[in-house]
Amino acid sequence: MPVEILPTIPDDALQVGSRIHPATKQKQWRSDQILSTLLNQLPEDSYCMVAITMTDLYPGDSWNFVFGQASLRSRVGIFSFARYHPAFHSEPTTPETPNLILRRAAKVLVHETGHLFGIRHCIYHECNLNGANHLQEMDASPFHLCPVCLRKIHHATRFDPLTRYSALKTFYQKHKLTHELAWTNQRVLKISNAK
Repeated sequence: MPVEILPTIPDDALQVGSRIHPATKQKQWRSDQILSTLLNQLPEDSYCMVAITMTDLYPGDSWNFVFGQASLRSRVGIFSFARYHPAFHSEPTTPETPNLILRRAAKVLVHETGHLFGIRHCIYHECNLNGANHLQEMDASPFHLCPVCLRKIHHATRFDPLTRYSALKTFYQKHKLTHELAWTNQRVLKISNAK
């Protein structure tokens, strides 16, 4: 699907609840209120809209945080880069840090976008759409969708599997995501051999 990047919304223009997290001492925004704001800005000709922020998120007072949140019905979602960098957790950075941040961000973007296509958390297999309540759980989740969720996305968008995997292969090569590249190469080979 074509993707369009909309203008940045300045912090002071965002009229939503916020708090300072008691443990991290970092600012957090109410993600559920951001979803309501996005709903009013969803372009008529778009399928969905996803906001990206560097500010940590929480969906309600009883929650610690969320990596992201999406509405299954309203086609709007948000996710935060805040917790992806090791420095957020007082951990050292390494030469692998940029790759780690990219991997985490892409996983959560795929996950939240899956919700925008009406797919709930997966309970069938190891899948990108499994729920994740902390960083280790999110890091352990796969990049890809399981066969059940992949079929749901296929039903919604009617993508060509070989074209999709070839595009993913190009992305993984460019960003040196070797594990994901190897997995995708296997899919391309199986699809090509089945024709």
